[in-house]
Amino acid sequence: MPIEIDNETGLPAEAAEKVKRRFQEYEAEIQRLKDENSALRARVSELESVVRKTDTGVVISDVVIEPTRISATAPNKLVIGSPENYVADVFTGNVTIASSLTTKTSVRNVSDAELDIELPRPKKYRRGENSPEELGFVAEEMPEIIRRVGGYDLKAVVAILAYKVSRLENMLRRR
Repeated sequence: MPIEIDNETGLPAEAAEKVKRRFQEYEAEIQRLKDENSALRARVSELESVVRKTDTGVVISDVVIEPTRISATAPNKLVIGSPENYVADVFTGNVTIASSLTTKTSVRNVSDAELDIELPRPKKYRRGENSPEELGFVAEEMPEIIRRVGGYDLKAVVAILAYKVSRLENMLRRR
């Protein structure tokens, strides 16, 4: 019985069919890898648009992460957590509030009447069923001058308390 030869490959027809099938499988696998590679390149490009390595650390979106500090690239804005997923405890050796006059506009004195506000009584509460008990203020009970969206301005509370302590010290000195 004569062996049929495939004209394209010059191989016996049966062998040529197997080779062609295998070749098509390899072509399909190569295309799959190219598609996967394109998807990975797109993802890497997306990540590179928000993550950038620097000499001292990494910038992720608008947050700079260095071995000794985390800072925002935008002024006065670094949010850790959210009202739904808050950060319960932040430990630090020091808190520095950026407060240079060079970064401020419309600076004015605050009247005694604005500072003569009563702070609400602190409350004990839990943020969730299994969370530890905390002591603090309820934002909705804070005076309007201190409230912020979803909370209150701790820096403003400290400023008002420092002012009140200073006034009390001055009153005691005058006695």
